[in-house]
Amino acid sequence: RTQRLYACQTLANCVSVSAIKNPSQFGAPWDYTSSTKDAEEAWKALKKAVKEDATLRVVEEDDGKKYLHAITPSKVPQKGVDDVEFLLIPSEKIVTYRSASRSNAYVYPYQTAISDGGNNKKRMKEILARLGWVELNYAGD
Repeated sequence: RTQRLYACQTLANCVSVSAIKNPSQFGAPWDYTSSTKDAEEAWKALKKAVKEDATLRVVEEDDGKKYLHAITPSKVPQKGVDDVEFLLIPSEKIVTYRSASRSNAYVYPYQTAISDGGNNKKRMKEILARLGWVELNYAGD
């Protein structure tokens, strides 16, 4: 990944900074400058916060690209897997993220996935709160 994570699949249980076409799946990038101006320090804090979360298991970590990929059990569907990704962009002093279920559950005859009750969004808000960072506002400051 270089400078961008994937968006969310349509109707999936997902939240992503790249989900600009679907407001219900969009999450604003995180601004780490409220805690530090140093990208390396922010990167270390993010990795620590993810690794200290007992529900997450890191499966890929690239310090050069500032990319981190973890997995966790899904709420819906049960026995499913959620991918949780982070990409720190030092030039912009932000962290982008994506939390998405790999698969969805459907109830016949409906074509909409059963909701995870906002679990992916909640997970990301909890990590953000532990870090003490803020969401970047739309004015960009």
